Amino acid sequence: MTYACPNCRCPLDRLRGELLCPSCSATYPDRGGFYDFLGDGGTQNGDLVSLFDAVSGVYETPLWYPTGMRLATGGRSSADELVERVARRVSEEGPEQVLDVATGTGLFARRLARGASVHGVDASEEMLRRAVRNARRDGVPLELSRADAGSLP
Repeated sequence: MTYACPNCRCPLDRLRGELLCPSCSATYPDRGGFYDFLGDGGTQNGDLVSLFDAVSGVYETPLWYPTGMRLATGGRSSADELVERVARRVSEEGPEQVLDVATGTGLFARRLARGASVHGVDASEEMLRRAVRNARRDGVPLELSRADAGSLP
C-alpha cells in the first residue's frame, strides 16, 4: 500500500514508526497498529465518530451488530451471512488488494483478508483499536489507517 500526503499528495516514506512526507515534512504516526491521518483535529463528522467510538466495545456483540443487521435487512440476513455473501462476491472478482472504507472493528476486513491484501480505513480511533486487537487475535494481517473517507491518503 502506498500512501500520499493529504496536504500535498506526495508519496509518503515509512520511517521509524511513522509516515513522513519528504515534500512538506508532515508526519503521520503509527498509533499502535494504524496510521493516523486525522490527528487531534479529527473529522468534520465529529459527532458521528464519537458515536462509533462509544459503541466500539459492543459493536460485534449480539447487542449491536447482528441485531442491527437483522433490522437493516428486514430479518433476511444475519451478520455472518452478510459477511460471507460480501466475501464470496469479492472473491469472484479476484482482487489482490481490497480497500475497506469505514472498516469499524474490521469484521469484513478480517474475512476478506483470507483471499486478498486488505487495507481498512475508519475515522473512529476506538473502532480501529478494536480492529487491531481483533486482527491480531485472529492472526489476520490488516493494514489500517485513521482517515476521512472523503479525503483518503
